[in-house]
Amino acid sequence: MIADVRPLRGLAAAVVFLLSVQVALLGIRVLTLFNRIRVAGRIDRHEWVSQAAANAADAWVRGAAGLWLLVFVATVIVWCVWQHRAQQAAHALVTGMETSAAWAVGCWFVPFVNYVKPFQAMRELWRASEGTPSWQRQPTWPVLGWWWATWLGFNALGWLQGTTLGADLDAIRRSDIVGLLSVILGVVAAILAIQIVRQVSTRLGAATVIAIALPADAPASWRTGDGFPHPPGPPLPPPPAR
Repeated sequence: MIADVRPLRGLAAAVVFLLSVQVALLGIRVLTLFNRIRVAGRIDRHEWVSQAAANAADAWVRGAAGLWLLVFVATVIVWCVWQHRAQQAAHALVTGMETSAAWAVGCWFVPFVNYVKPFQAMRELWRASEGTPSWQRQPTWPVLGWWWATWLGFNALGWLQGTTLGADLDAIRRSDIVGLLSVILGVVAAILAIQIVRQVSTRLGAATVIAIALPADAPASWRTGDGFPHPPGPPLPPPPAR
């Protein structure tokens, strides 16, 4: 029921905060990878580089990656809680949704399925967050497509970086270049995810308030695509007597 829908504002704020921290940490990873690529280039050109400087470049890369991973795990947990609750709110507002709240979260962790289904679930959630009978006819928000493309690219390049690891200098530099591209895509994906969380949460909040305010027997025609109720106007006055 609409009255049982729990507010999303706090959860959404937590997800946005964690994603913002990820953007900052990914930015630090960009700097550390740039630095190690620079150090490797100096060594390759036979310029003098101290062992301490080379070790520090390695340590910064590993440290930044480890810290980001900790925040990433926390982000995944809070994101899943937010998406589950948002999906429940959408189900309370509209009919005809294909993805349950549990499956919207679970599909992220199923191999191969997680290449496509999370995007489909988020697209359905964004459409349903309008809260109107015509929600299924909404066009796909372009931000969703860019978010999913950059997320897949981030993961694909991250996997490729692992396959290019090696002990020699050329392998390290190739791996860092691939990793740098991956991290840049990760920054873009996180920024777009922030916009999605804000949009979905705001739309769901507005639609829920409207649904609670409407009388229980309000016809569907009272709602329009702009998300606001439009009850019928007052009767027209009788025509003047002749």
